[in-house]
Amino acid sequence: MAKNSVANKGLKLYDFVKKGQPIALVGKTGYTDRDHLHFVVLRFERLLNMPWDYHSLEVKFEE
Repeated sequence: MAKNSVANKGLKLYDFVKKGQPIALVGKTGYTDRDHLHFVVLRFERLLNMPWDYHSLEVKFEE
């Protein structure tokens, strides 16, 4: 991920994003040889023992 690209998109921890909304810029930061982006998708259906009690959700990408 490009350095500071998430903050430059106005996002912060626990923000919700919508389909098609840019979340970051791809770039080479750290120990890597190619551009990449790491992110986590969480879906909360009810309040649990927060902040890290969550269920897996399949993520689908459109081309």
